[in-house]
Amino acid sequence: MRGRTLPCLFAALVAAAGCGAGPSGDDGPTRCPWRAERETIGDTLIVRTVSGSERGTGRLVEELRIGAVEGDDHENFGRIAALGVTPDGDILVYDEQAVALRRFDADGAYLGTIGREGSGPGEYRYVAGIAVLPDGRIAVHDFGNVRINLYEATGDFAGSWPARTTLAAVRPLPVDREGRLYLLDSRAVQGSEQGTGTREMILVRLGADGSPGDTLVVPYGDHRTPGLEVQTETASIGVLLPFAPARSWTVTAAGEVVATTGKRYAVDVHRADGTVLRIERAVRPVPVTPEERAAEEDRVTRSFRRHVPGWRWDGPAIPSTKPPVSWVHASRDGALWVRIAQPGAPIPEGERDRSARSFVREPVVFDLFRPDGRFIGQVSAPGGLQLQPFPVFDEDRAWAVVTDVAGVPYVARYRVEWDDPVS
Repeated sequence: MRGRTLPCLFAALVAAAGCGAGPSGDDGPTRCPWRAERETIGDTLIVRTVSGSERGTGRLVEELRIGAVEGDDHENFGRIAALGVTPDGDILVYDEQAVALRRFDADGAYLGTIGREGSGPGEYRYVAGIAVLPDGRIAVHDFGNVRINLYEATGDFAGSWPARTTLAAVRPLPVDREGRLYLLDSRAVQGSEQGTGTREMILVRLGADGSPGDTLVVPYGDHRTPGLEVQTETASIGVLLPFAPARSWTVTAAGEVVATTGKRYAVDVHRADGTVLRIERAVRPVPVTPEERAAEEDRVTRSFRRHVPGWRWDGPAIPSTKPPVSWVHASRDGALWVRIAQPGAPIPEGERDRSARSFVREPVVFDLFRPDGRFIGQVSAPGGLQLQPFPVFDEDRAWAVVTDVAGVPYVARYRVEWDDPVS
């Protein structure tokens, strides 16, 4: 195990007058060249952003929207559960309600539906993720039929691979640049007593030919997000504690597993050689507002009282501050998009749902990093952008589900427009 080295600055120091405070209150990404510290502890290299960034702050600007309230069937989305984008820019949209994988070109024109509902060749029953392979083929995780369906770039069925996993959480089907797929599963922790329910999250890696490969542990350590639980006559029902640090993971194009627990601003990139790159950034705590706390307490109470009338809060208290990071996802070209905590903001009058518990919401803001830990900048998302299903990202593009004030889902393509890029 390598020894600990003293922090060293590897970006040029700049005059303090040239820097400005970022949106999180830290010496952030605006008007300041990137400055960082580098530190090695054992097998972990820490790249800690102190101030500034490569490109400053920016925002996602919508340039295409697909969908309609009234129109043809293929334009009326029900529950969009997965997105994909081909090398040519075609957009794949899996509608869970219609059980249909629809394809649109880069201009939004409908090209047809890939496969159909069923259990025969090329059909699917419950899709738990889609991916576009480096050669352009489309992979569909058909959890209902316990397989991976493959389709040519044309949409023609190209065979299937077995995919035996126990988890059916709808999320991206990670693929690396070598064409290997990663299936999420769980297994009992070695050494735990039988029946304790102690399990760890794992990724089963399939080779480019579908052959079973090695198994990777999603590296959360011993972190468990606290929650609340109610016992009914037939089942135990639980929810995660609002604003508690929660786990998030992704897989990069290089096949590296990335994980964060949200307890502090630290995103760990686990490399193939066994070393870890830890990305850190100095940020100030973001408080949970009284309106946010009351809304979440009301949500949990209403949910539990549907099962146990008269239920009262009997678990851990909602934290006073938000986790600094809550979500991480790798782009197709290697960048990491990290959602960061933001102060709750009032919902504009014209966007308010009168049945809502609160007129306060947290804006969606991302920090972008290069695979080596360099801070690219901070990007704000427009209202209505959804993180479920997971968007598809490049460093300068994003494809995501967006909902209007009535909750109607659409698919949108965005470009990153930098407001004040650092030269």
